[in-house]
Amino acid sequence: MPQPHIATKFQHPVEERFILEYESGEIIENNFGQYFPALDAYHLGDDYFVGEVEVGVIANGYAIESGKNAGFGNYVVVRHDMPNGTSLYSLYAHLKDGTVTVGEIEKGSGIEVKVDIGDTLGIAGRTGEGANQHLHLEISDYGDRFTLEGPGIDYANGYDGAYSPAFASPDAVAESADELDILAPGYGIYDPSVFIDSHDTTGKVMQAFAPSGPTMSSNDLDIPDNRPESARSDFVDPGFEDGSLSDWQTLGSVTVESRFDIDGDLNQSDLPTEASEGSNFAVLTTGTQTSVSEIEALLGLGEGAIAERTGTNPTVGSAITREIEISGGQDSFYFDFYFDSGDYDPFNDLAILVIDGQIVPLSDVFVAGDFGDTGWTNTGVTQLERGTHQVGLAVLDSEDDLFPSALYVDDFVFG
Repeated sequence: MPQPHIATKFQHPVEERFILEYESGEIIENNFGQYFPALDAYHLGDDYFVGEVEVGVIANGYAIESGKNAGFGNYVVVRHDMPNGTSLYSLYAHLKDGTVTVGEIEKGSGIEVKVDIGDTLGIAGRTGEGANQHLHLEISDYGDRFTLEGPGIDYANGYDGAYSPAFASPDAVAESADELDILAPGYGIYDPSVFIDSHDTTGKVMQAFAPSGPTMSSNDLDIPDNRPESARSDFVDPGFEDGSLSDWQTLGSVTVESRFDIDGDLNQSDLPTEASEGSNFAVLTTGTQTSVSEIEALLGLGEGAIAERTGTNPTVGSAITREIEISGGQDSFYFDFYFDSGDYDPFNDLAILVIDGQIVPLSDVFVAGDFGDTGWTNTGVTQLERGTHQVGLAVLDSEDDLFPSALYVDDFVFG
């Protein structure tokens, strides 16, 4: 299974040089959203006024279209796959003749050229319209609607409303400080410089595009808001009170504890965790050399499934799994979990639930914070069919295997 190539942070394609007030150094205009009467069009990107410099990709992605047209000259469109499964698109225009590195890619051809953040797409030039040498950059979530039918890309008025509802007419939706009509962001296209500055670390990207959280389950699963008071347990030992893991298959570092803290001196304000119910709870840590492929095999997952589902790069970890029986009037199970982060951005250690081969991200470092924790949280799955189901839980290191994180679980009940 191919590994995902996720955009986890963004950077400017060239040096940030817009139209400046040179005495103060203040940016007085970067052109985004400005309405140009001569073109009867909005300017949907930022113009970087630079010399013949290399233009870098703003984030990991795939070049999906490149060519040349009268307006934008030589251009490249890159798709950026985000951690939550959505995609953004960036467009680079006015590149110098003969410098585009990804070759010519016809729209809709299915050709994808993998590019890493900072990889050179070409040299900033003056092809197409525009008196000055510059790079024109756009960022959108509307995909190939960057491109008109026919040979080229154009400004918003050429889309006849198909690009975004905001572009159905040239009516302004905002006004700049110098009282020029501008197009406000937030209608499927972003002010590039603002977007990049707001997503220039992995932590910032994950705040906006994280897949984590119990509600981010597969579409076939229903995650309850809370556990009903009538819930009860069919497990012999639902809270690990006898100190045993005999009802579970385990892999890696899995123990039963009454108190535990994974990060120790790295977070001295973090007190050892105690059970959510009773005296004991199960502890899974990433302080092991058990590989992610071994964990995926135990949990009934294909190789690479965890990386693809979560947008992380898992390395090692631990897991537990067992069968549960849904019978009678039951259709749900519930449990308590506690993710204890022993790592820091950009090492996004994570915890997951797996039910019948479907992955539900529970939490990760970006959610809990550097050396942070979630506290005890109740979750589960409801609207299950009667019969036997396979349930698994895992905690995994991401990017490295140096600082361990932990997942604590307790109090399994049914309803």
